[in-house]
Amino acid sequence: MMPQFAEPRTYRFHWDNLAVGLGIFAIGLFKKVVIADGLSSHVGDVFDAAAAGNPLYFTDAWAGVLSYTFQIYFDFSGYSDMAIALARMFGIILPLNFNSPYKAVNIIEFWRRWHMTLSRFLRDYLYIPLGGNRQGKFRRYANLILTMGIGGLWHGAAWTFVFWGLFHGLCLGLNHLWQEFWAPGRRRWPLPPLLTRWAGTVLTFFLVILGWVLFRAVGLKAVGLIFGGMFGLGSGPTAGTPALLKAKDWIWLVGLLAFVWILPNAAQLFRDQQPYPAAMKDDWSPRSAWQRWRMTPAWACLTALLLAAAILSLSRAGEFLYYNF
Repeated sequence: MMPQFAEPRTYRFHWDNLAVGLGIFAIGLFKKVVIADGLSSHVGDVFDAAAAGNPLYFTDAWAGVLSYTFQIYFDFSGYSDMAIALARMFGIILPLNFNSPYKAVNIIEFWRRWHMTLSRFLRDYLYIPLGGNRQGKFRRYANLILTMGIGGLWHGAAWTFVFWGLFHGLCLGLNHLWQEFWAPGRRRWPLPPLLTRWAGTVLTFFLVILGWVLFRAVGLKAVGLIFGGMFGLGSGPTAGTPALLKAKDWIWLVGLLAFVWILPNAAQLFRDQQPYPAAMKDDWSPRSAWQRWRMTPAWACLTALLLAAAILSLSRAGEFLYYNF
C-alpha cells in the first residue's frame, strides 16, 4: 500500500474508481447483511442448544454447522469486499483477502485462498522465523502445527480456538506428506483428473466444516455434542431448532453451496478493473461476458438492486462475528 501514497495520481478523483468501488461495495454489503445475517438465527439456535448441554439430532447439527460455514465466509468476505471497495473509491488498491476458498482442492490451497493477508502474516512472521522448512522434515511439520496453533490463539483466549488452529496445522502437515509421498502425480492414480479434483474439493470442504465447529462452539463439551449430532450419535430434544428442519432452509443452504462452488467471486467479476498479482491470472481465465463487470446500464441496474436489497435489510438485527476475536 505505501508506494501508492507516494503517487500524485492517487489523490486525484476519478469517476471510474467511484463506479468500480460502488460495484464491489454493493456485492460486499449484500453478502454481509442479506446472506450472512440471514443465517445467523439458524447458527445461534444450534450452537446455543449445544452450549446449554442439549443433544442434537443429525439434521439439526448439520443445518447449524453448514449455516455457520456459509455465515462466516459471506460475513468476512463481505467485509473484505467493502474495505477494498471503499479504498478503491479513494484510488487505493488493497490486497485481495479471499479467492473462493471453498473451491480449494486441499487444505494447503484453502489457506492460500482464505484470509490471504493473515496467511501471509503467519508465514512471514511466525513460520519462517521458527525455521520454516529449512531444518528438516520433522521441524517443518512441527513449525506448521505450532504456527497454526498460535494463529488459533490469536483469534481468542479459548481452547476451542487453539484446537482449531492445531487441527488445521495437522491437516496441513498431512497434506504436505500426501503431496510428498502419495500424491497422484507421483504414482499411478485410478481416478480421472476431474473426479480426483472434485473428491479433493469435497474432502477439503468437509475438513473445513469440522474445523468451524471447533471455532464457533462455546467449550469442548458443546463441540462433542455437535460432533455427536453430525455423526448420528445425538438423541433427545433439540431446543429452539425446529425452523432448521423446513425444506426452504435446506434449499437455501444447497443454493449457497452451489453459489460458492460454481459462481465467480467479486475479484473475478472485477478482474479487468481491479489489478491483482499475475500469479493468480490462471485462476481467473477469461469467462463469458456476463461474468465480467462493465460500466453499462445493465450492470448499473444490478448494482442498484444489490444495494437496495442490502439497505432494506439493514433494519434487521445483525451479528458482528468478530466481536469475540
